[in-house]
Amino acid sequence: ITLTSTSFPTAQQGIAYSAQLQAIGGNAPYSFQVLSGLVPPGLVLNPAGALTGTPTTAGSFRFTVRITDSASPNATGDA
Repeated sequence: ITLTSTSFPTAQQGIAYSAQLQAIGGNAPYSFQVLSGLVPPGLVLNPAGALTGTPTTAGSFRFTVRITDSASPNATGDA
């Protein structure tokens, strides 16, 4: 499994945001979870790979995501 989305549109503090992580390989559906690092405060990554919410803090944030499916080993990728 490979994470294909590693950068996202710029979010603005105080404005609702939504982006979708994408992966290829393995057998969909995939499950995404933050493995390390920080998702911007005010945003959450749901298991389907949607990064949503309203950012409460300005800055740059880097996090590592674990992707799983029912047939393949875990894969990780930085986002």
